Amino acid sequence: YELGDGSKASQDGVLKQISPQHDGEAIEGKFAFIADDGKEYVVAYVADENGYQPVGDHLPTPPPVPESVLKTLKYLEEHPYHPEADKKKRN
Repeated sequence: YELGDGSKASQDGVLKQISPQHDGEAIEGKFAFIADDGKEYVVAYVADENGYQPVGDHLPTPPPVPESVLKTLKYLEEHPYHPEADKKKRN
């Protein structure tokens, strides 16, 4: 739809199988509006099993993950912490 103030929106959705036991929806759409500064802002989005994921030139983006954090996450993935199993090994 489009309104007289310049706002617009469109959306499409589909049913999809998330897992053998679960069905869900996946929605794709976008909306636009004219802000107080006179500029048009557009947001495109997907909403599915991964949540709502908006994209727009005006939206903030997170800073990149520091290399040290990526290395730590990789190490933890490769060396999971299992305190009970580690305790049994020591005894």
